[in-house]
Amino acid sequence: MRRVLFAAALIAIVPAVATAQSGASGSWEVSLGGGATIPLATSADLYQTGFHGIAAIGYRPLGSKVVYKAHTSLHRLSQDGFTDANANIFAAFLRADYDVSPTMYAIGGVGVVRNENQLVVSGTQFTNTNSDPAITAGLGMKFGKSLFVEGRLMYGFGDVKSTLIPITVGFTF
Repeated sequence: MRRVLFAAALIAIVPAVATAQSGASGSWEVSLGGGATIPLATSADLYQTGFHGIAAIGYRPLGSKVVYKAHTSLHRLSQDGFTDANANIFAAFLRADYDVSPTMYAIGGVGVVRNENQLVVSGTQFTNTNSDPAITAGLGMKFGKSLFVEGRLMYGFGDVKSTLIPITVGFTF
């Protein structure tokens, strides 16, 4: 799986580096946002709908319909069945956003998801963590020059499969 992630990272980075070295210029962008995180499948059995925040930096080669991004997010979800239990889910992806139209883009990427499940019993906190490879795919809409809304599917390939849909509203600078 490490080889697959390494190959995907190279596929995402090589076009941007090649364009930058050929003398053509592109543009850099930073995205910040947040929204709701909706668990699906077995994740819906464990978690309730929560919230998240994202930060991403991207590069668009001159004249390209693709933006190559390094994307990070933190998701906070309450666990079902427990009164004082929650999960912090950290995600990091290398992703590519392809402009389908002037206002719509498709998202695809690979990365890592780290789950930290916390439970407090009689004042004592217990934490269970695991990190797993993951993929993401979705669609986004641009409104004007900087506002965006996107919905993605995040799927983690661990012993406990994590399937989440983050719906994000944010700004690109």
